[in-house]
Amino acid sequence: MGGNFKESGFLSTAILISVWPDYEWLLPILKGMLAESWPGHPELVFSKNVGDGRNWTKNLAAGVADARDRGFDSAYLINEEHVPVGPCNVDYLTRKLPRQATELGAEYVSLFGWDNKRFCSRSPFLDFEKGMWMHLIGKKDSRFHLHPAWWKLDALEACCRLTLKDDVSNGSAWRFEKTCDNPNADLPEHFQTACYQISASATRISPLQPLAISLLLSKRWLANKAMAVLPHLHEGPLRTAWLKVWNFDDVISDGAYPMVFSGVLAKGKLNPAFIKHSQRSEFSKKWMQQISGILAKNQAC
Repeated sequence: MGGNFKESGFLSTAILISVWPDYEWLLPILKGMLAESWPGHPELVFSKNVGDGRNWTKNLAAGVADARDRGFDSAYLINEEHVPVGPCNVDYLTRKLPRQATELGAEYVSLFGWDNKRFCSRSPFLDFEKGMWMHLIGKKDSRFHLHPAWWKLDALEACCRLTLKDDVSNGSAWRFEKTCDNPNADLPEHFQTACYQISASATRISPLQPLAISLLLSKRWLANKAMAVLPHLHEGPLRTAWLKVWNFDDVISDGAYPMVFSGVLAKGKLNPAFIKHSQRSEFSKKWMQQISGILAKNQAC
């Protein structure tokens, strides 16, 4: 399906799907949801199981090599459980974003919008005509995170190498993020200074009205103040109550690629945030029912 979307002077982009062996059963779900929400999407490339398949980064590195062999130089990296939970902004993802990323010399562009209650940063924004992208140059900015994002394959390959440096056997997704997100990571400086994050409200299919944007940003400000309190709360009833009021994983980024922050699964079960969103969305409700059925069948075996 789809193509590589190479326009003159711009990068050739695939969708690279990272698959953990235990979650291979999610692939038909992800492919079906992509086909419905992103018609004509770019060619799919999958990570490969290396050895026993239990090293996530080694598997991803093999997928990067495969994408290169197919002639791609950039890719949307999507983990198998970060399914789209609504219609994507097809024109934006297939043409506008890769074109702008190429013009800016970007290495990484997160599709998880900065205008949600998970992130708080003082990094600069691009102008409105460029979709209000945030330029991730702050020390605490979320560079190279594994939510769906557009990557130059050079940068993704370098991040894989760094994670596996010194023959580290634990090449988990968690280790990948923690290693590459470090502002002192041993990565070329131009990789670390060429990272961006989209604005969900500016890149969604139907632009939000000014009042809705103001309410969204107010919610983000309040949630980040609440998150700042969390490290100071010891385990106990107060912390439990705080987390119940401010569920920091129950976040929907309703942008060009609508997604649930914490994915489809949580501790091997359907993620409550995904269930909650699916109950409000006919698009994802039918897919949630399929996932629930497969989970029940797997647990019965």
